[in-house]
Amino acid sequence: MANGTSGNDYLVGSVGADGLYGLAGDDTLKGDAGNDTLEGGSGNDMLYGESGNDTYVFGKGDGADEIFYDSDSSSTKLNTLLFKEGITPSELVVTRSGSAILVSIAGTTDSVFINNFFSSSSNGTPSNSSNPVQQFVFNDGTVWNLDRIRLQAMTGGVGDDTIVGTALADTITGGAGNDLLYGYDGNDTYVFGKGDGADEIASDYDTSSGKLNTLLFKAGVAPSELVVTRSGSAILVSIAGTTDSVFINNFFSSSSNGTPSNSSNPVQQFVFNDGTVWNLDRIRLQAMTGGVGDDTIVGTALADTITGGAGNDLLYGYDGNDTYVFGKGDGADEIASDYDTSSGKLNTLLFKAGVAPSELVVTRSGSAILVSIAGTTDSVFINNFFSSSSNGTPSNSSNPVQQFVFNDGTVWNLDRIRLQAMTGGVGDDTIVGTALADTITGGAGNDLLYGYDGNDTYVFGKGDGADEIASDYDTSSGKLNTLLFKAGVAPSELVVTRSGSAILVSIAGTTDSVFINNFFSSSSNGTPSNSSNPVQQFVFNDGTVWNLDRIRLQAMTGGVGDDTIVGTALADTITGGAGNDLLYGYDGNDTYVFGKGDGADEIASDYNTSSTKLNTLQFKAGVLVTEIIATHSSTNSSDLVLSIAGTADSITIKNYFYSTGPNNAYNPIQNIVFEDGTIWTLDDLVNHTFVGTSAADTLTGNAGDDYLSGGAGVDSMAGGLGDDMYVVDNSSDVVTEAANAGIDSVFSTSSFTLSANVEELYLVGNAAANGAGNALNNWLSGNSANNLLMGLAGNDYLFGDAGNDILRGGAGNDEMDGGYGTDWADYSDMTAAVAVDLGVTIQQNTNAGGLDTLHSIENARGGSANDMLRGNAIANALSGMAGNDSLLGFAGNDTLDGGTGNDTLRGGLGNDVLNGGDGIDWADYVDMTASVNVNLNITTVQVTGAGGSDTLTNIENVRAGSANDNLKGNASDNVLDGQAGNDALFGNAGNDNLIGGAGNDILNGGLGNDSLSGGDGNDWADYFDSTAAVSVDLRLATQQNTVGAGLDIFYNIENLRGGLGNDTLNGSVYANALVGQAGNDFMVGNGGNDTLYAGLGNDTLFGGTGNDTYQFNRGDGQDTLTDADATVGNSDTLAFQTGVTNSQLWLTHTGNDLVVSVIGTTDKVTIKNWYVSSANHVESITAGGKTLADGNVNALVAAMSAFSPPAAGQTTLPSSYQTALNPVIAANWV
Repeated sequence: MANGTSGNDYLVGSVGADGLYGLAGDDTLKGDAGNDTLEGGSGNDMLYGESGNDTYVFGKGDGADEIFYDSDSSSTKLNTLLFKEGITPSELVVTRSGSAILVSIAGTTDSVFINNFFSSSSNGTPSNSSNPVQQFVFNDGTVWNLDRIRLQAMTGGVGDDTIVGTALADTITGGAGNDLLYGYDGNDTYVFGKGDGADEIASDYDTSSGKLNTLLFKAGVAPSELVVTRSGSAILVSIAGTTDSVFINNFFSSSSNGTPSNSSNPVQQFVFNDGTVWNLDRIRLQAMTGGVGDDTIVGTALADTITGGAGNDLLYGYDGNDTYVFGKGDGADEIASDYDTSSGKLNTLLFKAGVAPSELVVTRSGSAILVSIAGTTDSVFINNFFSSSSNGTPSNSSNPVQQFVFNDGTVWNLDRIRLQAMTGGVGDDTIVGTALADTITGGAGNDLLYGYDGNDTYVFGKGDGADEIASDYDTSSGKLNTLLFKAGVAPSELVVTRSGSAILVSIAGTTDSVFINNFFSSSSNGTPSNSSNPVQQFVFNDGTVWNLDRIRLQAMTGGVGDDTIVGTALADTITGGAGNDLLYGYDGNDTYVFGKGDGADEIASDYNTSSTKLNTLQFKAGVLVTEIIATHSSTNSSDLVLSIAGTADSITIKNYFYSTGPNNAYNPIQNIVFEDGTIWTLDDLVNHTFVGTSAADTLTGNAGDDYLSGGAGVDSMAGGLGDDMYVVDNSSDVVTEAANAGIDSVFSTSSFTLSANVEELYLVGNAAANGAGNALNNWLSGNSANNLLMGLAGNDYLFGDAGNDILRGGAGNDEMDGGYGTDWADYSDMTAAVAVDLGVTIQQNTNAGGLDTLHSIENARGGSANDMLRGNAIANALSGMAGNDSLLGFAGNDTLDGGTGNDTLRGGLGNDVLNGGDGIDWADYVDMTASVNVNLNITTVQVTGAGGSDTLTNIENVRAGSANDNLKGNASDNVLDGQAGNDALFGNAGNDNLIGGAGNDILNGGLGNDSLSGGDGNDWADYFDSTAAVSVDLRLATQQNTVGAGLDIFYNIENLRGGLGNDTLNGSVYANALVGQAGNDFMVGNGGNDTLYAGLGNDTLFGGTGNDTYQFNRGDGQDTLTDADATVGNSDTLAFQTGVTNSQLWLTHTGNDLVVSVIGTTDKVTIKNWYVSSANHVESITAGGKTLADGNVNALVAAMSAFSPPAAGQTTLPSSYQTALNPVIAANWV
């Protein structure tokens, strides 16, 4: 017997039966030969039994022991793990770990790790020669042999376990937790029940064909509670109402349509506690049945019955004659395209009890169909029911369903289903036909119908909404497609209207209609006999048939509204009927029918220009020859208007007088026929108008309202009494009117000025022309070109109409309407100040321009005085002309041109162009609340920030807004006004005036003699870009010579920044910041609490009185600091900046000075006369977040005097210095 100690012992037995007891400590015990007893005791011990039947003793408190593999390979060995008193079998937790097992005592940290309990193969058993333990023995006499231990190792605990079976028939119980289970060889049983979590059974390593692995459900799990879902080649077996599940890998073979009869399937049957057994076919059936959620169910190569159940399910049948089961409450399911492309397949959609054939609504969607149950939200979407071509049929290899079967025995084959898919419901349907002869019924709703190939029939009736028949894909010449009207639709009720190449067929008294695309060919005068026309005849319930000619005739007859009727290449009879109709005859000798009550119709210019055409205007019965009044159109002198006296009815014949007169090719009428047989030729109509010739004519009207058209030549026209209309085509035509002789109008195709006593001028045509009024209150109207309209005296109305017009009202209270285009309100003739606001659309006082009203005016032009022009929210052009003008663009991309004079230009929001012109001009951003950036050196587009992207030319001065702005001048003398905000102003060259305004501003005058006024706030005079030495003294209130930057004067400047030279910077009696940048600078703080930062170079600093701060950075050179301030309570600081720590500073007493160096560099600060008087001290030195008071300086100086300063490049104290210096540094830097 050998006993250890409380330490880590190494005990080795002899060849006999030894007792080895490690006691405390982490011991190693080796039994050697013989039947040994090994007890490690407390601590984590390593136990080697070696040969013989050995006993390992273990108990609570013995730590984590390890038993190593056995060198005794005899088959009869019997080694024992003996558990001490206090350990019951129920407390053991046995877990497999590779070929080892871990034996733990529940509720403790004690365990025994037994190496090589299983043989080294994945499915190894405990009966192996290297296993060091053959049995467990408990104090109560219980013995566990190898099978019992193996069973315990196959049982999980409450956590997430990985349990690995053996080559034997294992019973594997994962227990609570999410467990991973490997059965390996043998007919294994997996035990699972409620509360066991989410377990996973791995793919089987046993690929034998006769295996029978079982998933055994514990008591309390009924077959009806199982939900089996396929997931790729796996299945998920869930217990309804719980979160418990078993994921079985490779239940199906890996192919998409794989079956459960595959070698990698780890489970061949389910067994329930009540004796129920599910074989592979029963499990497969269950996997084909969905639950209440959205399931994806994948069939196999067998004949599957797939039931999605409630939820929106996706169903794949794969091979075999599959049956899909669907009913009310089953949601929106989808059947995927079929992978079984065999020609003899017969897949079925089986409807459950309660679904009647009459309840089905079948809708085509591309190559798919949607099968809905009326009155529910339930539907089945069947992919690829039709082949993928537009006119595809159901007889295609990818169609997953060949028949519908109902519970009452009804069967729909493919033809019956196709017919149903051609029938719409009550909504807006899109129905697509096939290559067969389809009967397509849209039903109620606005439906879109495609017939495709075959002689199709479209069925339509009252209540069917607004349907549309698409252009035909069947272009064969012999086709006969039919629009069949249901009972209740009479031929007399149809209203047929042409719309381009289509016709609209409406049922009078209803809102029902059919829009037939491409009824006419696509050319303007196309006929119905074209290959794209989808309808060749109308058929009525009473047997009436309308062929193409009859339908065309109906399309040439208008209704009671304003119709546009377009003829064909044939001889059409066109009747507009009531309403103001627009009539196009196109080719053929057409007849237009017109009469009383037919409104104001218009016959369009003729597209048929043949010299032999004979188009007729036929007046209806009741229209007498003596009732016709023939006049030129008031809007176009080329048009003839025939009015019926005593009525409001008229018909306008376009281009009747065009060019050469009525005989021109575009005149759509060659004779006029009355009901009494009277015929008017072209020449007869000339006698009914005051129309001149091509010579110089004199036309004199009568006492009525006359129409006078002089024609070509310089004509003289006098209308006399009445409201006369003059047609002018020459600026030299003379119009004579007496005073008070009516309201007279001139229609002119050229520029024209109204003569006395004429009130209205209308510019007509499309050529640019100008118009001027007279002393009366005139009406001036432009044409479609660019016009200049001048009202002159009087209260005038100017209307620009189309084109980019200039409207000049002149004296009086004028109203100017630009109409279409980009138009100007022009006050350039005004010599007194003008105020115009384009944002005001009511009457406004324009001062010199009178009380004017502006509409649709985009641009304004001022006169020669000091004008105020304001834009609006769109893009405006404002032109100030002469005078000191103020131009305000507001929103929009505006163009502001100041002209001559000293102008202020404010673009506002948008991308504006500001051109100051001559004079001293301002770009004004004073109303901007966001930052503005303006550089007067840039004359192209620049991003000005809040003001948009502006272009500034001929601008001398800039005024910013209330934000933080950045203004830059150019080589001229500029005024830069920052206003509120923290602004940066850069004068550049020139004698500039920089005004910071409120806020903390930076003012850089640049070259020239500049004035820098900081205004309110903490402001800087900045010479950062000066390469010459600069000298500035803030104590001076007069102009001073800065040497390097001209003669500058300073107002309300608190801080100075030098440039790159050797600068001299003097503060004032107030708190200043002096920044030297590069160069050997000389800086004096004078009074106040100053901050001095000299920057690069060897600088000289005088703080003066006040609590001053001297800043120093690594690389700043060798500065000299004089701080002669004897003020009681004064507190000055030498502040080393980021990058310099207190342990990098070396303090030396040199003469009367204190030298503070940065080790490893040539950087240092010499504090002059430190040792002459405490008045010359800085009261503290700071670095790296630490502070050294002046009273502690000498301790560091004394300590460091024992050493030489560290060598160049040495940025930390050498280790030999640190022992002596670190305590002193730590004690004095706080």
